[in-house]
This record gives sequence, C-alpha cells and structure tokens, in this order.
Amino acid sequence: MTNIKMIYFDSVAIDPILFESRLRTICASLYVIKEGLLLVNFDGDSKILFDQLFPNQPTNNVFIVDLETNADSYWGFMNKDLWTWLNDNEKKSI
Repeated sequence: MTNIKMIYFDSVAIDPILFESRLRTICASLYVIKEGLLLVNFDGDSKILFDQLFPNQPTNNVFIVDLETNADSYWGFMNKDLWTWLNDNEKKSI
C-alpha cells in the first residue's frame, strides 16, 4: 500500500476550503492539482481516510484511490512543484 492518495471530490457539493482544511489536519501533507482534485500523504488505507473525513456523515461525492509511486508507475508534464512534492512525500523502499 502506498502512502500517496489521489482524491477527487465534488467541489460544488462539498466546500473546498473546509474539505482541504480537514485534510490538512488528518494528512501529513497535501498537494492541490486543481479544485476538487488533489494528492495527500496519508499513512493508512483509503477507507480509513474516508472514515476519518466523514465519521458520521458518509457522502457519495468523494473518490479516494492509492497512487502507486514506484519507478515508472506515473509520467507526465506538470508544474515542477508536483514532482518535488511527490519526491518529498513518497515512502522510500528499504
């Protein structure tokens, strides 16, 4: 299991400022790709993260998935800050 999760949330149904604030208290770090799409560093599985975000009020407006960060598992051209964030936040294999 990877510690990097990709989260999509409906930024119309869920207040993005409150949601991101909540993520900042639960996760070690987060990177906003755009409103409604972000990466987080969370040491646990996706269900645990979801349950911590919505303990009493499950919603169908959020999707959380593990993002593999091993060699060659992702590629693209994005802002340099994203690559730095991934490098700083992915667990290193021992």
